[in-house]
Amino acid sequence: MREEIKPGKPYLPSVKNRDLPMIHPFAEVWLNEAMEYMRPRFAALGYEIPPVNINVGFGSSGFRSGTKKYTLGWCYARRMSAAWINDIYITPLVEESSVALSVLAHELVHAIDDCKSGHGETFKQISKDLKLTDCRQVGLLDFRETVDFYRRVLAKIGRYPRSGIRYLHTRSPDISYRPSADIERRICTA
Repeated sequence: MREEIKPGKPYLPSVKNRDLPMIHPFAEVWLNEAMEYMRPRFAALGYEIPPVNINVGFGSSGFRSGTKKYTLGWCYARRMSAAWINDIYITPLVEESSVALSVLAHELVHAIDDCKSGHGETFKQISKDLKLTDCRQVGLLDFRETVDFYRRVLAKIGRYPRSGIRYLHTRSPDISYRPSADIERRICTA
């Protein structure tokens, strides 16, 4: 049984991966541990997280190089699974712990309503109730409360154990990445 994370002062001044210890060697283990720490917060507001498979990988749309927007997570409805449970995929492009937590929370909201509302009213209401960082209807103080919660979770589970995938001529959703001309010449001439 995991100890409940209680409100308080932030444990960390920063939530960058470089500032956190490596505790879990595999991203799927890390994501499942993060979900278990989120479960009491969801339950306190009357939202039960259903059984889910959490994976790292691209969803059905794959990865399209050169697009301006990247999809960071996918949640598939129970009816699409042979095991009749939701499948969640977090893209391998994610490398920062705080981004991984935010994407996971977003996808868990989809799992709660079994992907029925998309990003419609039900999704917006659950996101607002949970004070998720990607909900535009959440006030600044509530947003800070959620970020503080994420920091406390990260203090328990450590660094997200992926360095992210970077493609040439693309930008990672977490950081700016521009390969130098020298790197491009070496790859193109090899």
